[in-house]
Amino acid sequence: MSAIKHTRVPPPIPAKPGYVSIVKALYNYTARSPEELSFEEGEILYVTDDAKYKDWYLATTNKNRTGGLVPKNY
Repeated sequence: MSAIKHTRVPPPIPAKPGYVSIVKALYNYTARSPEELSFEEGEILYVTDDAKYKDWYLATTNKNRTGGLVPKNY
């Protein structure tokens, strides 16, 4: 008989006005083009559009208010 481990998932961070959602980066990411945004693991990303691009968010960070594209799986 195997034991099942239950892990509590923290509740989502509520979005600020003007943002679709707020997410926390799982990994470091280095931008590969001027349209992309670099960020570090654990950094908070403020998503401004999550529907325009299939695999990308349009987001800003506290470090970079101009924003850019970030991969959804990071």
